[in-house]
Order: sequence, then C-alpha cells, then structure tokens
Amino acid sequence: MGLALGSTNPRTLGEAGYVLAATGHTDEARKLLSALQEMARHGVDDRIFEALIEVGLKERDQALQSLEREARIFGFAGIFQWHAFDQLSGDPRYQKLTADREEMTVPKSLSEKSRSTAITRSP
Repeated sequence: MGLALGSTNPRTLGEAGYVLAATGHTDEARKLLSALQEMARHGVDDRIFEALIEVGLKERDQALQSLEREARIFGFAGIFQWHAFDQLSGDPRYQKLTADREEMTVPKSLSEKSRSTAITRSP
C-alpha cells in the first residue's frame, strides 16, 4: 500500500520528500522534488521545501542555491524549525544566510551587547 499525499501542498511534499530521501527512497523523493519544481513554474514558488528534499538527497550545493533563492524572494521565515538544515551549518553560505536572518529578528534599537546576547539566544 502506497502513501497518498495532497499534491498541492508544498510543505507536505517537501517534508515527505525529505523523509523519503533520508530513508533511501531517492526515486520517490525525486518525483516529489520534480512536482515542487513544476509548481514553481506555475507560480507556487516555495524553494525552502525543494531545499529540504535536496538536503535529504545529500545535494548540499543545490539545497544552498534553493535556500539563497528563497531568502532573496521571500526572506527566511521558518528556516530554524527544520533541523534537517543543521547539516548545512558548517557551510559559510548557510552561515551567512542564517546570520542575515538573525540580524532581521533582533531589533536595531538594542545596544550592541544586548544584540549579541539576543542573537545567541535566538532559535
């Protein structure tokens, strides 16, 4: 018996694709990645979920490119909720993206000392 997914929800496709990829079901994960890419061509462009599958497929460069596009278009809301991206934390491109995100979450009015404390404590 197969898994039936809502084919119009990018989050569902991305999360399922990550799980499939991470558990060795790469062909099925690639199908979901293709579905997300097709949705993007028709205006439903949520690259963070493409990046999630790409991380599961161990395609780090492609995942980082997807995250960079996501950040340019939509910002980075929610990036820290998926621990799958933690495996990119050693990459300078990911560090820059997340540092930029942290800068956006800390109010500019805080003193430098308070800002650095707030940044270290952010999720």
